[in-house]
Amino acid sequence: LVSRVSLITDAQNLVYDPTRYSKYIPRNSTSNLQKTNNSQYSAMRINHSGLTADTYSGFKMPLRASTFTAGEKLSIRAVIGIDALPDAGGHIKFEIKNGGNIIAYFWLQPTKTGNDQVFTATTTVNISTATVDEYALDILINRNGNVNITQISIIRGDQAPTSFVDSTTSQDLAISTQVTQLADSYAIKTLNAAGDVLSAVNVATGGVAL
Repeated sequence: LVSRVSLITDAQNLVYDPTRYSKYIPRNSTSNLQKTNNSQYSAMRINHSGLTADTYSGFKMPLRASTFTAGEKLSIRAVIGIDALPDAGGHIKFEIKNGGNIIAYFWLQPTKTGNDQVFTATTTVNISTATVDEYALDILINRNGNVNITQISIIRGDQAPTSFVDSTTSQDLAISTQVTQLADSYAIKTLNAAGDVLSAVNVATGGVAL
């Protein structure tokens, strides 16, 4: 029973909503991104050419986990279309970060162009942590390249996923409601992303403010 529970836990994809990329941000102002959707999956294209210096362009996504232990294994599977190979070392980098610390990283190195190439890798966690950045998964290329990234799976353990799975639940995706009790008042805010306030109700002794 213990082994089976462990297997189930380890098979959970740690990436938040890798099917639709509902939460992502550019990693910097120079990132040239294009999100595309089809009937099954979203994909994110990073496209740069003509650069003569590293700009480290790409995007960041949240993770569904925040606790990692130094020495534990993580494995990745991603489907990537390569229209132009990345230069400056040729890597597509996936890094898990907490502040300035890289908790773990995968550097995938394509060797040919073509659509729907499957890449897998295993890595070892460098640093133990109980917290990670809000957008902890940093995906980037150093300089030039044209890559289209979809179906990202990162799981615990040293066995790379053999197929894509999205472990994000409907509860994860649902709009969350935050209730804060203040002195003689209540504040209710409906949020769906950090910094987003869709509606707010403040109830105080002097009345109700919308």
